[in-house]
Amino acid sequence: MKFSKKTGFISFIVFIFINVIVFYLIRESIRISDTLEHAENDELIKTLENKQLCNEIFTSIILIIDIAVILFIIFLITKYIFKFLKTSITQHQTPNIK
Repeated sequence: MKFSKKTGFISFIVFIFINVIVFYLIRESIRISDTLEHAENDELIKTLENKQLCNEIFTSIILIIDIAVILFIIFLITKYIFKFLKTSITQHQTPNIK
């Protein structure tokens, strides 16, 4: 599976953008949690709890995707290393002479 440099660059930019949004949502979730401690209105509490739940679900999904991408990158690097080692070993082997 080959990717062009343009596709890789665009994917990297989208990946960074999504992670910036997740960072914002984590900060927002902390603010919601602080507000929930001091809220007295039941309707406000329900709304804030729902908003916090949505933020946490989206954040969790993106963090799982981040971990999967990191593991995939590690897999590609090890695959490349083993492929490189295999080709370098076969090139430097001397034939058996009898």
